Amino acid sequence: MDENQKFKVTVSSDLLEAYIELNKPGIDMSKEDLDEIVNEVKSQNITYNFDEVKTKEKVLTATGLEKILIAEGKAPQNGEDGYLKFLTEEKKDKTPVMLEDGTADYYNLDLITNIEKNTPIAEVVPETKGTPGYNVFGEEIPSTPGKEAKIPNGKNIYFNPEDARIYSEIDGKLSLANDSINVFELLEIDGDVDFSSGNIDFIGTVVVNGSVRDGFEVRAQGDVTINGLVDSSTIICSGNLTVSGGIQGRNKGIIDAKGTVSTRYIENCKVSSTNVVVKDAIMHSEIYAKDKVTVLEGKGLIVGGLIRAGKQISAKVIGSNLATRTSLEVGVDPELREKCTEVANSLQEKKSSAKKAQQALKLLNTKQQMPGGLSAEQQELYKKFHSTLNFLRREIEDLTDQYNDLTVKLKASKGVIEANERVFPGVKIIIGSKSRNISDITSSSTFYLGYDGEVSIK
Repeated sequence: MDENQKFKVTVSSDLLEAYIELNKPGIDMSKEDLDEIVNEVKSQNITYNFDEVKTKEKVLTATGLEKILIAEGKAPQNGEDGYLKFLTEEKKDKTPVMLEDGTADYYNLDLITNIEKNTPIAEVVPETKGTPGYNVFGEEIPSTPGKEAKIPNGKNIYFNPEDARIYSEIDGKLSLANDSINVFELLEIDGDVDFSSGNIDFIGTVVVNGSVRDGFEVRAQGDVTINGLVDSSTIICSGNLTVSGGIQGRNKGIIDAKGTVSTRYIENCKVSSTNVVVKDAIMHSEIYAKDKVTVLEGKGLIVGGLIRAGKQISAKVIGSNLATRTSLEVGVDPELREKCTEVANSLQEKKSSAKKAQQALKLLNTKQQMPGGLSAEQQELYKKFHSTLNFLRREIEDLTDQYNDLTVKLKASKGVIEANERVFPGVKIIIGSKSRNISDITSSSTFYLGYDGEVSIK
């Protein structure tokens, strides 16, 4: 600043700040000097956030060594970029489920993010334009708008512009990776189902490229394909189950498929499905098939256990030369027979309860005929037993009708059991409500209900 200058007005390079520099302390400034400063500021068109009174006050208290801020602009606020706000997060941490007693369940790692059709996955939050700023001259400084959010590509998803959300197009597994959103209807496990994967519970179809190890579970609402073995595990699916190796239940494995179970062998396992197709053997297992059980390849063997099918059981060999107890039952939907057994047991319980109520009423009736009769408490008890007996009689009547209906259906049932090669002693053949025990080795045989209503063989 020139020595002859009383003051100097400067503006920052970004035009957001204006200053005054003095060549002497402000206290030495006269009123005319202050007016001159204000006029100079105005002559330079410095108007934004400029206050004459405050400027004069600052000048009067200044030492003359500092810059005096007299006007300050407003920096623009740039817009924010648009982004995806995820409404459903993918599970990635291998964290075991904690049980109520505080212990960790390492069989359940909860790694799969199931998602149903039309479930919102993410919301597209729009970019903002930002707010313009102003320099000390009152000139607008434009803001930079945010970038538009990129709607990711992916399989089986769709974007709804009305609510700016991304939805799942199918039931499946959510996968978030490499800036993409995917929903897969197929869950593929590269190795075994074990402690590295945890139990599987999936809304679609599952493919296991290894085996399902002891104690683990696979549940799926679609098909399940296992390219290895099933080792004393639980497999439950709403579709078909295919096991390339075999199923070794060790008397604790449970298989429940709504479709067809196909495998090489089944041993010591409980299986329930519509159809069971086995290449080699069914050994010491409980099989419940709504339609058919077929074991016609390889050994084609059924030995030990209980095999039930609604329509047909076919095998090469049934039983063994050791006379292993083997029961085969056809002609009845296994669920129908289970229901019949359930109703029969319930009917027996109700009859037993009714008998006890009758005995109690008989004792109370006898006491009522005696001098003094029944006490108030005994009279209430009498009413209670009488009401209970009436209720039980109605239930017995309903259950008897149910049992009779089910029995008629059982008697009317038909089915066929086929053995292409041999049937050994120790085998029990049941068709509908009729049965036949095999006492001698028979060659190729077909068992059916004859005209006389008994189990016949041809």
